[in-house]
Order: sequence, then structure tokens, then C-alpha cells
Amino acid sequence: MVTLRFKRCHFKCKDWEKMQALIGKTGKEGLKRRVMETDPNKIRPETATEVKGILSAFDLEQVRDVSAGAAIFFAWSSATEEDVLQRERQGQEESRQLSEKEDIKKLRQK
Repeated sequence: MVTLRFKRCHFKCKDWEKMQALIGKTGKEGLKRRVMETDPNKIRPETATEVKGILSAFDLEQVRDVSAGAAIFFAWSSATEEDVLQRERQGQEESRQLSEKEDIKKLRQK
């Protein structure tokens, strides 16, 4: 996920100006393009959980006070990780229900 790539970069880019330059990059490596090309269906739940942990240290107002652009990215990242985790929960629930139905069917056949 894009957020994690920038998180890892954070250790190299300690000041805000360098981080803004990284975010403002254009072309193949640009943030906007990477966001637009991100397929939430390909994000692993483990990655979304890691992103949720990273973002939990902040809230939207804190981020907005620093940068309106970063706030938009923060909101997108939050919504994307929640979507991934919600689909994972739904998939687990559907699997559980299917398993219960199969168990009932086996019991009826006995």
C-alpha cells in the first residue's frame, strides 16, 4: 500500500520539505498515480492492519493542520484500509456460515 512505502521512506526523509517533495513527485513514482493505480482488492489484510496501526497515532484534524493535501491522503488511506478489513471480516463471516451449513447438512445425513 502506498502509505507503507512512504512510512518506510520517512526514516530517510526526516524533514517535512523533503517529504512534501516526495509526495509531489510526478510520473510513474508520483503519489497521485500510485493512488489511482492502487487496487484495494490486492491489498493484504495484514498490510491494512499495519496501515491502521500507523494511522492510529494521528487524527484527521492533526493532519489537516499540517497539510490539506496530506489530510486528503490520510482520509483515502484510512478509508482504503477500512474497506480491506471490512471485506476480510465479511469473507470470514461467510466462510463461517458456509461451514455451519455444511456441518448441519452432515448431521442431517446421519
